[in-house]
Amino acid sequence: ASVELIASAGRRLGRLPVLFVLTRRLLPPRQDLDATLGVLASRGALKARLDLAPLTPAAVRALVRDLADVPDGVTEEIVRLAVGSPLLASEVARAAARAGAAGRPAGGGLADGLGGAIRQALGMLTRQARVFLEFAAAAGRGLDREEVGALPVPNPAAAAAEATGSGLLEVTAGRTSFRHALIRDAVDRKSVV
Repeated sequence: ASVELIASAGRRLGRLPVLFVLTRRLLPPRQDLDATLGVLASRGALKARLDLAPLTPAAVRALVRDLADVPDGVTEEIVRLAVGSPLLASEVARAAARAGAAGRPAGGGLADGLGGAIRQALGMLTRQARVFLEFAAAAGRGLDREEVGALPVPNPAAAAAEATGSGLLEVTAGRTSFRHALIRDAVDRKSVV
């Protein structure tokens, strides 16, 4: 429904002096959204595109301090794990603050703040892809093509492609790894199958 709303509003607002701001993630791929944005661009309704860089460590520190009262060591761990993602930093900072308010160590289980988002992503995957993720998390590092092919799942390449398409993994320089250390930690903490 959101894509249809974007298309309708874009057609109508293209003729009016209105700023219409959209945000999107590149993963998972959305062909319907890409097609809609392509049509709007061809009609002149899409005037600009901004690609945002990750936040600097200083900006992540400031965000964490604005959102949560956690010790400096916890803040630095959040900066390390969030790798510039405001979403990851926010969720983990809030989780750390909740843990501290509940009398648990504020730094314990920093990956728990992502639990809901990861459970949702995992719920959309096949069992084979979830098992693949469990092996990748246990490895604790990126896997090369040979290692991916050797995993004991019926079709390792298909499982890797599905898990990568979910946005939880990425392939860089021939290695399949988690997009963020926080995601790997969250998957590694629980059985996902």
